Amino acid sequence: MKVLYTRVSTDTQSLDRQLVEETNFDVVIKEKGVSGSIPFWNRPKTSELLSLLKEGKISEFHTHSIDRLGRNLKNILQTIEDFHSYGVPIHITSQGLITLDKVSGKMNPTTTLILSVMGSVSEMERNLIRERITHSLSVKKMRGELLGRRKGSVETVEKFLSKPEPKKIQRLLEKGYSVREISSIIGVGTQLVMKVRKMV
Repeated sequence: MKVLYTRVSTDTQSLDRQLVEETNFDVVIKEKGVSGSIPFWNRPKTSELLSLLKEGKISEFHTHSIDRLGRNLKNILQTIEDFHSYGVPIHITSQGLITLDKVSGKMNPTTTLILSVMGSVSEMERNLIRERITHSLSVKKMRGELLGRRKGSVETVEKFLSKPEPKKIQRLLEKGYSVREISSIIGVGTQLVMKVRKMV
């Protein structure tokens, strides 16, 4: 069984670029609104993937780029190791990399080096973004500029809960579905589901 895994960090981003060849796969997993900083096996739809892996049903796992697996090098390498423990290679399509040599059962040394460098770059980018945001907020604070939402822009609970997705979440919560189940059914992040749960 060939599996394709796709992920975007926000609900407004498109998965289209990662789904160019989706018809070539037996299973396509789509995660929207899921941050790359969340460890791979803690994401809403990876429990389905883990079950298939343990049952020995996966022969190949494909994803568009290394940062779809994570933003933290340690987590990325651990995820790769987890797949390899079941004899499943990971194909990084945009870089043309295959993590496991099925004949030797070992990772190609060149691939190991490239993945380590790419994972380190992804981690560095995340840290740089965080530093830029922190610096920008510090500068605004020094200038006496107001931080946060503009006055009067705070959305009321009623208005938020009247939106389509929060409405669907409420209905499923009332039926007794769990946060992860709702996240998977509707295709939203678990944070949104938990936010609605706190409000109702």
